[in-house]
Amino acid sequence: MAKDVNAWVDYIADKPLPILSQSAESIRRLAQYNEPGLEEVGKVILSDPGCALQLFRHLQELQGEQLEGEVRTIKHATLLLGFDWVIGLPDELPLVNNQLSGANLRGYSNVVVRSFHAAQQAFEWAKIRADRNPEELQLAALLNYLGELVLWCFGHDEMLQIEQIGSKRSFQIEDAENAVLGFPIALLSRMLARRWHLPSFVSDCMVPMSALDPRALGSILAAKLAHEVELGWYRERASEYIDMVGDYLGLSPEDGITHVHRRAVAVSREMSFPEVQPVAAGLLDTGENRRVYKPRVARVKPISKQSEVYENAVKALQTPIQDVNDVLHTAMKGLWQGAGLSRVFFAMLTPTKDALRVRYAIGTDDYPKINKFQLSLSSTHLFTKLMQRSQSVWINDTNRKKFWPFVPKEIKDLRAVDFFAMSVFADSRAVGMFYGDRASSDIKLDAGSHARFKRICILTGQALANLSKLGNAH
Repeated sequence: MAKDVNAWVDYIADKPLPILSQSAESIRRLAQYNEPGLEEVGKVILSDPGCALQLFRHLQELQGEQLEGEVRTIKHATLLLGFDWVIGLPDELPLVNNQLSGANLRGYSNVVVRSFHAAQQAFEWAKIRADRNPEELQLAALLNYLGELVLWCFGHDEMLQIEQIGSKRSFQIEDAENAVLGFPIALLSRMLARRWHLPSFVSDCMVPMSALDPRALGSILAAKLAHEVELGWYRERASEYIDMVGDYLGLSPEDGITHVHRRAVAVSREMSFPEVQPVAAGLLDTGENRRVYKPRVARVKPISKQSEVYENAVKALQTPIQDVNDVLHTAMKGLWQGAGLSRVFFAMLTPTKDALRVRYAIGTDDYPKINKFQLSLSSTHLFTKLMQRSQSVWINDTNRKKFWPFVPKEIKDLRAVDFFAMSVFADSRAVGMFYGDRASSDIKLDAGSHARFKRICILTGQALANLSKLGNAH
């Protein structure tokens, strides 16, 4: 069924996703009470993307443009629609086991489990971060994979083709999606979210550049992690995402791992299907693919390895990347290993534009101060000038006397003698700053490393600008 993305949206727009059998049973049990609790109802709906989607679609149909303010949570939507309507969902929606069978049932169930896993991780992280409304992050993670869900339900064999092509090592999943559909599935998800007038935060979390917002990052990272661990908990990319979780929550790597694993085990107890391996099953893997999580150790790489990593990073940043985290991860690895730096961090501009706050750091395990680094931009210093346009600075013996008085105390406290720093702009929008040094006065920085540092920073800005255009294209 050859369709462009707009045709797919039109084809799917009036079709509901099915309800899970366990959701229907839970709702019918709640219907036996005169006044079922809002928490209990919300818990059921937030475990089933079909129920959550139908709630907001029906709300939009009833209220239309007359709705005052945006409804952003399941609880609010439930109160507006009333419990009588909610307990009627099992009669309004088709049962998933009646609508799907075989490979399509397996594929749909797998994405539902992944969505639930992502939602539960995001909710837990939001509580740890004392977020003002954890359910918003939970809902955004639950509905992140709308495109896959509708394709398993209403497509022919497109998802099977994508799986087959994506299983080949030479193909990235986005390449497989483009080969079969002509567009990435994430684009279909975004366009459906907008057609169905889902909460703006749900739509925002489907836009790659939204990962630069610390709040949206929780839902986006949870969805990425849930998808990656399907392929194996001990794969390199999965462990990198778990490292990011620890950084995001301000926890040690070990505590971050513990939180993620505990939530995965809880998800496995709460949701399972015969067609799908439990989320936590891979944690018991004792085969060759198992990888022990270890803190990253900072060191200067051999020159031959540096050149290889650097060229790979440059090539990757010049290739379309669909994810902000992947862009920044590629850049960080290129700077650390490719430019031979011992400590590297990326500090992102805060939403209020008055400070830089560390988002990613490598080689800083022995320097906890860096992981909590924040630099105010409210006073004039070298870095406020740096953030006015895309530019770099290299502090060294030849210019230290001139520039050191203008280096802010927060940077001086890092105890670096020489360092590189460069602001990153996505087109004309300031995003943040990269910093790199060798953490020792015995190993001086050099012009070759500075050239590599600048090029990777520039390419990062260009990659982020391309992502911004992608998110605004539809």
